[in-house]
Amino acid sequence: MEYVIGTKVPLQRVTVTPFAVSTSECNVIAAITLQGVHLFVSYFTYISNMLGTFSVNRHIPLFFCYVMGGVVGLDYTDQVFDGKSLGFLAAFGDFNSDKLTDVFVIDNHQHSFGVLLAYTEPPFLRREHFDCNLGDETIVGLVPGDFDGDGAMDVLALSQPKPSFWSSTSAKETFNVYVAWGELTKLECPIQNNPLLQTKGHPLVLDYNGDMISDLFALDINGTRTFWIFNTSRLIDQQITMEADKPLRIPHSHAFVDLDGDTSTDLLLTGKDSYELWHFNGTNGLELAQTIELPVKGAVIGQSVFVDVNFDGKMDHLVPVCSDSKCLNSSFYLYSNDQWQPVPCDLKDPSGKVWTFQPPDPSQFYQEALTARSGDFNLDGYPDLLVTVTYYDQVRAILLENAGNELTGGRHFVPKWDLLEEWNTTSLMATMYDIQEKGVLDVLLVHRSANGQLQMAAYKNTLDYDANFIKVVVLTGRCYANCSHGRIPYGTNLPGPSISYRTTQPNGELQLACSAQLSQSAYSALQLPYTLFGLARSPNFLETLRVSLSYVPNPASREWTQIIPNSQMIIIPTLEASSKHWLNKLFVTPSRAIVLSAAALGGFGFFLAIVVTILHARERRADKLEQLAVANRFHFDAM
Repeated sequence: MEYVIGTKVPLQRVTVTPFAVSTSECNVIAAITLQGVHLFVSYFTYISNMLGTFSVNRHIPLFFCYVMGGVVGLDYTDQVFDGKSLGFLAAFGDFNSDKLTDVFVIDNHQHSFGVLLAYTEPPFLRREHFDCNLGDETIVGLVPGDFDGDGAMDVLALSQPKPSFWSSTSAKETFNVYVAWGELTKLECPIQNNPLLQTKGHPLVLDYNGDMISDLFALDINGTRTFWIFNTSRLIDQQITMEADKPLRIPHSHAFVDLDGDTSTDLLLTGKDSYELWHFNGTNGLELAQTIELPVKGAVIGQSVFVDVNFDGKMDHLVPVCSDSKCLNSSFYLYSNDQWQPVPCDLKDPSGKVWTFQPPDPSQFYQEALTARSGDFNLDGYPDLLVTVTYYDQVRAILLENAGNELTGGRHFVPKWDLLEEWNTTSLMATMYDIQEKGVLDVLLVHRSANGQLQMAAYKNTLDYDANFIKVVVLTGRCYANCSHGRIPYGTNLPGPSISYRTTQPNGELQLACSAQLSQSAYSALQLPYTLFGLARSPNFLETLRVSLSYVPNPASREWTQIIPNSQMIIIPTLEASSKHWLNKLFVTPSRAIVLSAAALGGFGFFLAIVVTILHARERRADKLEQLAVANRFHFDAM
């Protein structure tokens, strides 16, 4: 629906945000955008009177369209990358411990990788001199983590030797694992052709023994399930094998996540025929707790997504599925109440085209698996998804909004076709990222340029209403004020913590939500090193915020009460089993309503000061005139 005063003016589409604009005879400009209806009083009448041939009703809307194109445009690439956007998104992490999330990228030729440091002013991501080259080996993945416990972020790099014509399928599934040791201000690159270990398939980063040093799980080159335990000497302390007969899937979607809500992190493994849920029992290592059948037999099973789909405080297992190898029939399945349930998602666009999930392509490392990436884009509390879809030779990334289904009372995903349209035929993948660290998730994309190179792009989220959020970061606590690098280890995020909160909505209903930090790390998972909960418009304090860790032999957890909305909670646990010594830091981000209220209060105070000043000046002038009148009065008594 368009809101128009006077004659409607036809518009050319110049931005990714559609809008309509028109003027009335009294020179009022009316515009409707995705953010609502806006009325603007025109001050061009004087100009129109001076320039007789100047038509206000014809030219002002065109000028307004030009202004709108410059203001409402959501392509944020130049402000983020400053023209240096070549490469492929590989991972996120705070490399230099400045509380800003940096981006790790793989260069186009795939022989080197680097770090884009985050800044608070444009360009927000800048390529610094933290580059490593692995010669003729092909880099296919990066995983940040603290693999030596020194409080500085290291970078695990996965690579493969240059393939030959005679390379077998098994060789194509084998990866060399290198670790570039970080020291906040520099990166100690690994020695080429001297990998730390070799795995079949990508490894999963986890904390096996609860020492807050990142460990690895994967298949070794013989196909045996193995844990590699790291220590402070930058060496592998021990290898622990896991007895199991069933084969695991490659590519997999293993996860280190608490799925049953018992505050202890579990290990979910992706088998060829089923999912395996393993519990850490603290004495005998792991025990198989449950076997979950695949949602559809003989289908293409995508990467698992672990989110609270229903906003009910329970972790859900969501899987994108294609019924055939070409993904002609695409859908989502949700594992809930011990059974798989389909989640509706209509991929027909407004023009009638039926898009489908992009089928996996083993020849492209960024398309090895069918992947959906999650994040609360509109801060309504329900996690949304970003997926790559295809229609014949067209490929694009779309946002799937988690919305209520009036017919079933459940949830379904609604494609937002008007977003990310500038890359509607060239975008290969997308993920969410908070560009300015303001608590609102934007989008980073990878698309193919006209010359065939991979480039990154940025899309700014223009969320217009004043939604609230809470951001939670769980760090390692091996060192705090006594770290060897002299900084608080903001970049050493723990894998697997379970985070949840409880509060009461304005209507009196109980509101619950949960999430997991860095539960997956393989095959371009691109998970953010923090949890961002959307609180919608609720201004209430969070009654309780709970963080749980998987300590061996006993898990530990702690609750905090009365958490201020629009704030960032940084949790620094300790190595002790008790959580009473955990540290927390609270950083408050003022909401727009607070800023506007402060501005209004300041403006009103300034206005009152002007009024008081004027009245005071008038009073002084009146007093002075009265004094002059008294001084000049004729004294009859003196005669």
